[in-house]
Amino acid sequence: MLNEIIFKTTAKQWREANTDKPLEKNIRDFASVLELVILNNLQFLDSMLLQWDCDKEQRMSILKEAYDYQYPILKRSKTIQKMQDLADRAGE
Repeated sequence: MLNEIIFKTTAKQWREANTDKPLEKNIRDFASVLELVILNNLQFLDSMLLQWDCDKEQRMSILKEAYDYQYPILKRSKTIQKMQDLADRAGE
């Protein structure tokens, strides 16, 4: 569910579309810092929703709303931009 919200695809669909990537890697290994920060936030929120016995449709709706709220704010974050620059340099 979280992959669909953040990456707009399921892990299976991503794997099928990215056969050139190593099999031991997954979609999250290629995520940006921004995507990983939001993923972490949504994982926490999803765990709370599960504890509160929310059904799948409620969870999906709340998680999408949280994503839509967080994404534009965090995308403008200079801290996240700096973290991405460090990650990009480390990957070179």
